[in-house]
Amino acid sequence: MLDTFISLSFAAVLLTIGFVFINFLPFMKRLQLPVSIVAGLLGLLLAHISIGYFDLGENASGIFPEKYFLQMQQVPGIFINIVFATLMLGMPKLNIGKSIRLAAPNIVMGHAFAWGQHFVGALLAIFVFSYFYENSQYMAPLIAIGFQGGHGTAAGLSVPFANLNFKEAVDLGLGVATGGVLIGLLSGILIFKIVSRKGKQPTQNSIDLDSHADLHEKDIKKNDPQFKKNMVSKFSVQFGFIGVVIFTGWAILESLTYLESYFFADAKVSLMAYIPLFPMVLISSIVLNGIFQKTRLHQFLDRKAIEQIGTISLDFLIVCAVATLNLKVLMDYKLAVGSLLLAGLVWNIGILLLFARFIYPKPWYVFALPDYGGATATTASGLLLADVADPQGLTSSKKAYMFKQPFYEPFMGGGLVTALSIPLIKFWGIWSYFFITSGALLIVAFFGFLLWRKKRNS
Repeated sequence: MLDTFISLSFAAVLLTIGFVFINFLPFMKRLQLPVSIVAGLLGLLLAHISIGYFDLGENASGIFPEKYFLQMQQVPGIFINIVFATLMLGMPKLNIGKSIRLAAPNIVMGHAFAWGQHFVGALLAIFVFSYFYENSQYMAPLIAIGFQGGHGTAAGLSVPFANLNFKEAVDLGLGVATGGVLIGLLSGILIFKIVSRKGKQPTQNSIDLDSHADLHEKDIKKNDPQFKKNMVSKFSVQFGFIGVVIFTGWAILESLTYLESYFFADAKVSLMAYIPLFPMVLISSIVLNGIFQKTRLHQFLDRKAIEQIGTISLDFLIVCAVATLNLKVLMDYKLAVGSLLLAGLVWNIGILLLFARFIYPKPWYVFALPDYGGATATTASGLLLADVADPQGLTSSKKAYMFKQPFYEPFMGGGLVTALSIPLIKFWGIWSYFFITSGALLIVAFFGFLLWRKKRNS
């Protein structure tokens, strides 16, 4: 327990140092990198650098004792469940019709980015990686895992990949996630500077703000007095709700595992052994939040506090995941990591520049860049690019981006599609994965065509 406490304290110190670096070094501030990434890279440096030498080998011994880094390796797999529990918990009742009308272009483009990354990954696995690596087929989902799922999803898939005897895939996914954050933010800002010179600038009349302004805000309650009256911290209560969500997700996973073993005991296919906990936690958060909406319990949920808990958990998750990267694995698979990053970036930029202008409202890049950031890095990166493209909030781009998430997160990123991709490849093969992702991409393209036709006729 003491080792775990020291490891978490070290991660907190790294976050503080990273925050200081970014705010006191002008060039770091201009890069606009997340503090957690900077802190994690600093931890990675301390894991491998020692007085007099720099070692990337298996027996690297850094300034900070190795046993604490071993403890830090356990953090992402735990904290990812907290992050996913907070995604939907406490969200106000969703007006599905209005949300879809506002976020339809974001939903379609988000899925186009995501399914395309699975498709491109399958092409690489079949036609490139198969000539160099034994477990090439399991590299196919790594673009989607790293770019959209991020560090948490990559770390959370450690058990499924371990069951495949391919533990290195976790480090590869983390490497892609780290590279995705760096290139996603930098390329997104560069793209904005280029296209905004020729594009129409956002104005107050670009999108009617008031028509959707009351979708969420009217359900938010000021409930701080209730917590003060009962002499309890609202964060403690929210942690309790989060615990209920995680426990329910675990119960769902265990129930499905039992049912599979009971009804399909003789089957050669065992899907549940390759499904991690966090997608079930996400499902649990959606279901329980809907139940809480219909009961008096909803008044005790504080969305802002829940978001803060999720943000803190994600910060610690990323710091620990990046700081404990296995550099030797990344060097051994440098061709794969480089190819995945390049292919994912080319796909995302291609989709953005070739199709976004035909689907999004004007100015198209203001609405498209948040989805590009989320598809290349994380949801937080998407929000950051939303602020870069529309700093005064003159359009509803950020609102549309957030309204997309309920129709996107449960499936892509760290959702069910990502989780099921691993057992799909194992039991039905890489070609089945290729044809399924191709078909899904065609369906998304069809909906994109419908949006284009609607926009052209309006």
